[in-house]
Amino acid sequence: MGELWNGISTIISDGSQIKSERFTYTIEKLINNGASITYKAKRNDGKKIFLKHFKSPNSSNPEWREFIDFQKSVLRKLLTLPPSIIEINYEFFEFGGKYKYHFQAKAFEEGMDLEKFIEENELSFIDKLKLCAIIAGILKTIHQHGIIHSDLKPAQIFMVKDKSVPLGYRPKIIDFDHCIIPSLHLYNPAGTDIWKSPEHIKEEKIDYKSDIFTLGLIIIFILSNGGTPFDVDNYEIDVIKGKFLSLNEIFGNKLPSYFADTIDKMLNPDKNKRPELEEVQNVILKFQNEIEKGTSSTPRYIRLESNGRSVIISENKIITRDFIKNMFGNYKKIYTKQFELIKDNTGKWFIKGFNVPSEGKDKQGNIYKFYPTLYNGKDVTNSYIPIEDGGKISVGKEEFVIRMVF
Repeated sequence: MGELWNGISTIISDGSQIKSERFTYTIEKLINNGASITYKAKRNDGKKIFLKHFKSPNSSNPEWREFIDFQKSVLRKLLTLPPSIIEINYEFFEFGGKYKYHFQAKAFEEGMDLEKFIEENELSFIDKLKLCAIIAGILKTIHQHGIIHSDLKPAQIFMVKDKSVPLGYRPKIIDFDHCIIPSLHLYNPAGTDIWKSPEHIKEEKIDYKSDIFTLGLIIIFILSNGGTPFDVDNYEIDVIKGKFLSLNEIFGNKLPSYFADTIDKMLNPDKNKRPELEEVQNVILKFQNEIEKGTSSTPRYIRLESNGRSVIISENKIITRDFIKNMFGNYKKIYTKQFELIKDNTGKWFIKGFNVPSEGKDKQGNIYKFYPTLYNGKDVTNSYIPIEDGGKISVGKEEFVIRMVF
């Protein structure tokens, strides 16, 4: 059996134990040492636990009792929410040696935060819309229970592994340490860097509309693969002025106005002009349904990505050596005419590879190697092959990714 933590060291070593009135927790692994410290632990009944240890305040601090009362009141409120939409909270408790510290015991769930999820997964546009609708619905439920998160950002949306759902993951909103609960007069707001609302920046009262602003940023983050409509170097000034790229500027004016305009309104510096979450969720679902029913099932254009750059293609396009040189730079393995992207009269897109020689020589006598065009690993020379969002075109070691934009 491990020794009880004495409260002297900041980090609790592996194998050490802490106790609440009900359970004993054995530390298995340090997860993160930041503003608070998190661990993977095991409870004495065998449950895997995500254990959060607050560095401050401790029981010697004059603010200790107010802090503890706030945390316990928040827990009681959180326990009224469905565990499918937020982290599963077991208990909040205090433990230590000379001074006591605050701990939170939550279910340890496998997954990753939204930022990492977007970075590591190539989602189709329809899947991105579905994810946005789910997150908007979760926040709506949280608001209906009288809770304002106040510190939303991709790091506070945890994607839990779940094989029963199409994406293989389902989102939860986590970390309510700075939430606001008006009915209980609990007010402890926070904001983070490029996710702050105008009210955060101007140090005005934070309310439900502040969460809606940040959700708008998160929706754009999801739809644009990690992008932001604001200049991050001038974020606070631009947020207050309402100076940002509209969603249709980001997507080349290819999205339905009812959808793009609603998301843009979420970023209005005047909080009273931001839409309600019910409206946000409805327009996302409307656009999603249109795509699924086929009224918007064909992409308006495709975006070809390679070498850290991208180019919009809206009609039939023969991809040549000069085109790749000018647009992407990685052209040395590309032949004079390498492949063609073709849009038929129904709006569907195809790829056809041209015959290319295995090598060629320029006027200076330099010899170049050339390669056939592959789509998702298959040679498409003289073949018309349908393409899809996330499809990969390879020419030798050079790779081009297709993004469908609806």
